[in-house]
Amino acid sequence: MATLRISMISESQVRIEPVGDLSDSDWDSVVDWWSLDSKSTSSMEHIDVGLPDFSQRKIWLRENWTSLNNNLIIDDEVKVALKGVDSLITRFLEISNSDEIDIKDINFDLIRLANPLREFQKKNIAYLLRMPNGANFSVPGAGKTLTTLSVWEYFRSIGEIEHL
Repeated sequence: MATLRISMISESQVRIEPVGDLSDSDWDSVVDWWSLDSKSTSSMEHIDVGLPDFSQRKIWLRENWTSLNNNLIIDDEVKVALKGVDSLITRFLEISNSDEIDIKDINFDLIRLANPLREFQKKNIAYLLRMPNGANFSVPGAGKTLTTLSVWEYFRSIGEIEHL
């Protein structure tokens, strides 16, 4: 039975390495899957994969590794990191799938800009303020700059950031 150890080598990098005797063909299948993109690095001793990539592709371990009665040793740090990624994904999906957002929860008086905000800009701001990361892909002329500066001004006014 072949065994892989999965461990964290940094807060954003996962290492996959063989434990004990592992046939060349078994290791080749592991390297082939985890090296499909140029973001991972591999050698005969280990494969390093970014945490987001590992999170999205970890299903391979169940479908193609443990289903063949191979073993995994997964460090607790990896499990904690994956839970963090999963919670961010869940939060993002909750926000992005909500049809209506209540802009009354945002104190727009904290945003002191020369131009008044339109209703759709307030909604965009409300979405962006709730997300851990965000982007605004509105059409040209929709006020993306004003929206971005408003989000910045809001965070500055509550003391979360000091400068752009």
